Amino acid sequence: MVSSRLVRDCVSGISFDAAHYSLVEGELLLHGHTFSVEVCVEGYLSGSWVVDFIELRKLVEKLVG
Repeated sequence: MVSSRLVRDCVSGISFDAAHYSLVEGELLLHGHTFSVEVCVEGYLSGSWVVDFIELRKLVEKLVG
């Protein structure tokens, strides 16, 4: 049964690193960044939940890993 109650929740604490080369004064230098990801889900309750957050976290980690 789908509820009329709209809920929103987020998964955070996922990060990944990415690097690229930058041309600085004629030299190619390796330069990197760390990015943080937060995924928010909004929907109507189906039973007692909108989405399985364990499965959502696994999917997000696979995508950014």
